[in-house]
Amino acid sequence: MKLINSIITFFPISRIILALLVLYFHENIAIVIALIFLSVVTDILDGYLARKFEVSSDFGGALDGLCDKIGMAIVVIGFIFLKEISLWMILIFFLREWLELLGMLYVSLGKLKKPNFQSLFLGKVITGFQLLGFILLLFSYIDTFYYVSFLIAFLSVVVSIQYYRGVSK
Repeated sequence: MKLINSIITFFPISRIILALLVLYFHENIAIVIALIFLSVVTDILDGYLARKFEVSSDFGGALDGLCDKIGMAIVVIGFIFLKEISLWMILIFFLREWLELLGMLYVSLGKLKKPNFQSLFLGKVITGFQLLGFILLLFSYIDTFYYVSFLIAFLSVVVSIQYYRGVSK
């Protein structure tokens, strides 16, 4: 069982490594798309395996979310320099992350009895749109990236309201 735990714990950490590789290979679209696909697969597998082998935990859920955010931040910050994306657009793109950070601060200040790290379906949809945004950046579809970013911002507000309603009950 320890081996299963180690493998499941490695999946979120591997997404940080994959993010660094995305930046390194940013000029090779095929490799970057393969790395993004591998990142999605590890994201799906870690939760699935944790539930299947009944080793899911609050720590695992928090680690998964934290590694996702670190990985996305690495790629987006890299794209700011590589693709000359404006900082304000990146802030809109990451509105969800800012809202989640505020929620974590709220929890850490003791406003909630027990934090809930369960994902909402709409949150997974937003992650999908973020990945689409990365692919748009790879192909230099900057205008379309802007529209997707505004959609992500809108959905982020909706999912944050859903989340805060759910944890404050």
